Amino acid sequence: MKKLNFATRITVAVLQRGDSTGSAVNERNRLQAEINNHPIKIDRSVFKKTEHEKEELKIEKAHWKKMQGR
Repeated sequence: MKKLNFATRITVAVLQRGDSTGSAVNERNRLQAEINNHPIKIDRSVFKKTEHEKEELKIEKAHWKKMQGR
C-alpha cells in the first residue's frame, strides 16, 4: 500500500453560498478582488515601545524574577 501524506488525503467539498443563481458568490468574489487590489497598510510605528516603556518593563521583569526566587 502506498503511503500518503496528510495533505494528499484531505478532500474539500466546495459549496456555493447564497441563492441558487450564485449572485452572492459573484459579489463575494468582486469584494475579495477589491480587497486584494488595495491591501491594508498598517502604521507599525504606533506599536513601538518608547525608552521609558522599555525601562519600566525591565524593572517589572527583574521584580517578577525576584519574586519567583530566581
